[in-house]
Amino acid sequence: MVVFLSDKRQELFNQLKETELIILAINEKLLQKFALKKWLESLIELKNLADLTDE
Repeated sequence: MVVFLSDKRQELFNQLKETELIILAINEKLLQKFALKKWLESLIELKNLADLTDE
């Protein structure tokens, strides 16, 4: 019975680690998306400023 509990505990620990890795990957993707959005907003702002100076 002790072995079963130990195995179950190890299985739960492994699942927890896998879940943690998934969450970290999702967070990284969200950060990349946010950074890309900010970068694109900056480009649009620069273009708008350039358009204003052309007029």
